[in-house]
Amino acid sequence: MGIASKDVDYYTDELLSNKSIMESILNNSGYTVTVKFFCDLMFKGKPTREERNTVKSALTKLIGEPNGYRWNKREVEEKLQEKINEQQDKDGVDEYREVMPFDED
Repeated sequence: MGIASKDVDYYTDELLSNKSIMESILNNSGYTVTVKFFCDLMFKGKPTREERNTVKSALTKLIGEPNGYRWNKREVEEKLQEKINEQQDKDGVDEYREVMPFDED
């Protein structure tokens, strides 16, 4: 796995685990969101071009290709929530599995 894909995975995890990001999407009064919207939430100061491109790659991985340079807010809400729920279900199964007595070696 290359450095670039690790960075994409980092931002993918951040998008799914940072609750303030989803709250900001829900509170956004617009109909679309952009990479800049997410970068403003994730970085202090101005992100580099590489950071913006990596965030865009993470968003594309989670949500799909943007329409031009923006995504439909409702689609972003639905797809992110779906991925968050999948992750929570997976984590719940993993936590349950860890405490099963018959799994001990």
